[in-house]
Amino acid sequence: QTCALPISLAGQWDLRLDFVYGSANHILVLEQDGAKLMGTHQGEFASGELSGTVAANTVRFQSSLPTDGTRVSFQFSGTADGGKMSGTVALGEYGEARWTAEKHQYQTGGGRRG
Repeated sequence: QTCALPISLAGQWDLRLDFVYGSANHILVLEQDGAKLMGTHQGEFASGELSGTVAANTVRFQSSLPTDGTRVSFQFSGTADGGKMSGTVALGEYGEARWTAEKHQYQTGGGRRG
């Protein structure tokens, strides 16, 4: 029984959702307090609060975004590995999608070329 510290996920993440028909790019801004996650899920047209948990490298969080006069709920589950996360997201009546996220790389002076 090891008590592994949860991986640190605080910061901005570039989120990609892959649906059956197409994909979408969203942004996650995560804050972390021990095993608790909170923050903001920014969609293409709206944003909402998110909350969840992280245990070792397993992440689970949920959010909901207003869309076309209704709310779409997102139930994310997946794993984190270094600067990447991936898993599946349940979208209520909209079924399920796969998701991947990469820690946002802020441009620093000079930046990478190419």
